Amino acid sequence: MGEYDLTVKHFADRHPADYLALVLGQEPTWFQRLPKELPALEMRVDFAVMVEMEGERFLPHPEFQTRYDAEMPWRMLRYHVGLHAQHR
Repeated sequence: MGEYDLTVKHFADRHPADYLALVLGQEPTWFQRLPKELPALEMRVDFAVMVEMEGERFLPHPEFQTRYDAEMPWRMLRYHVGLHAQHR
């Protein structure tokens, strides 16, 4: 499986337009390569706890706000992914 992964990564890296056309079914009119490195984001949630109720475990995760914040949905998504990755 690792060899397949390396081959596809190499193809995509060397021929991004061809790879995108293959995956998307047509050539994109525009694309921009982005850095491969993702910065480690230090995140701190307002409140997180693991709960078990009726035999199921879950993570209720409220964020406390005093006013509207247009960035909140994106922040909640990042928090959710971080919490899920750390606590499964």
